[in-house]
Amino acid sequence: MPLPWLAPVALLAGAAPDPELEGMPGPPPEPSGFAAPAEPVSEAAPAPPPFSPEVRFGGSFATRVDADLADEGQHEDVLEGRLRLDLELAARLSPRTTALVSGRLAHESRTPDAAFDGARYGHDVELREARFSWQGEGVGVDVGNLFLRWGVADAASPNDVLNPQDFRDSAPVAFETPLVPVPAVRLTASPGDFAFELDVLPFFEPHRAALFGTDWAPVGANPQVAALSGLVDQALSRAAIEDAQPLLLSSNPPDESPRNATVGTRVGWHGPGVDVHLNAMHGWDRVPATTLDPDFLALVEAVRDDDLPAQLAVFGRLRPRLAAGEALFESTYRRQNLVGADAAWAVGDFLLKAEAAHSFARTLYLADFTPVRTASLSWAAGFDWLPDPDLDVTLECFGLRPSEAGDYLFLGRQLVNLTAHVRWAPLTDTLTLELLGQYGLTRGDHTLAPSLRWQPADGHALSAGVYVLAGPDDSVGGVFDPNDAGWARYTLSF
Repeated sequence: MPLPWLAPVALLAGAAPDPELEGMPGPPPEPSGFAAPAEPVSEAAPAPPPFSPEVRFGGSFATRVDADLADEGQHEDVLEGRLRLDLELAARLSPRTTALVSGRLAHESRTPDAAFDGARYGHDVELREARFSWQGEGVGVDVGNLFLRWGVADAASPNDVLNPQDFRDSAPVAFETPLVPVPAVRLTASPGDFAFELDVLPFFEPHRAALFGTDWAPVGANPQVAALSGLVDQALSRAAIEDAQPLLLSSNPPDESPRNATVGTRVGWHGPGVDVHLNAMHGWDRVPATTLDPDFLALVEAVRDDDLPAQLAVFGRLRPRLAAGEALFESTYRRQNLVGADAAWAVGDFLLKAEAAHSFARTLYLADFTPVRTASLSWAAGFDWLPDPDLDVTLECFGLRPSEAGDYLFLGRQLVNLTAHVRWAPLTDTLTLELLGQYGLTRGDHTLAPSLRWQPADGHALSAGVYVLAGPDDSVGGVFDPNDAGWARYTLSF
């Protein structure tokens, strides 16, 4: 099944920022040695204290409920519930080595009826970040299931391309999209003011997305694709829907051969208040190029509608083509090469940020859902303003422009969006107000998501908010317009 929405949603979409648990801090600096005494002394200098290993266990439990602000009669889910348990074990094994392993157990429920008639349920058990790290004098190694973050922008970083993203279970109204950790090796070196990084990802990992079964699966915007997903939905039990989603994203993903590895390099320079990086990646485009034969779609519609005459007529056209070995359904991931740069400059209470990335070929979809391969330029620029610890403001503008002219799905000729994030804590460590907003300068859609967080005691937090989306039918805000909702969440951290 095609995912034409992933390219723009990778810039636009997101879920609530992922509360990743922090691991153990980095190893302490090496002892600087002892200065030679000017005069001979009779007593030896005291030896440094012996190293003592450290182990820390922590985690969080969160429960969240989303309720539609209005039932617009479009078969949307009016209630969604989520439970999530995150656990983490971190250890400092020696002055130079640390280890961390974390996991997640999640459960979700969705219902189109407030009485939970026709509810659907799903669960996920996931290994999150799991790494072994060694830090020497100016060099380091990280091995395991890693987060490999590049770039400086928060809302849509063009250079942050090594980890897949998770679009499955939340509204595209927050400031960053949760990343999925992947098996990788990271080598770093920091000679003087320079920094070098080499990342190797031996296996391909796709984006995680829902093609059907949730309000955040936008394939229903295409009647033909909706017919196919509807047929699959009818043929599968509710318990099997989540297992079928990856197969429908692409029936031919890259295998685990070493030739399908991804390699990324990053070179940086650090000056007084300035960080500059150059980035390059030889990897994979995680948006599959999918084509569906019109006769195949016609057969799907005839089967869905139980129209026997139409089935016989279409199959009569398909039979000789199938005998000749023609492919009626093709969905393939393609290689992607990318170069980019990012920079951050601290000026007083402001942090100025800018970055850009050029993809030599990527998969985008035209408005008629035809996949095309084209070069493109993605960019982002903005600033963070932190006048005091209880107030921070982020304003960013980002965009994407394909090199070949065309009417692209959700993009038009190009995409330019403006985002803002304001966090104010009038009662430090107790009450926090947040406002997230986004406006499509080229598409005319918008999202707005105010929220309130209250921490009555250490380890306990209550949050509530709303998200509202609107826009033309050919925009992300327009597609998700019926999903306006209010939400509430309780989080226990330990």
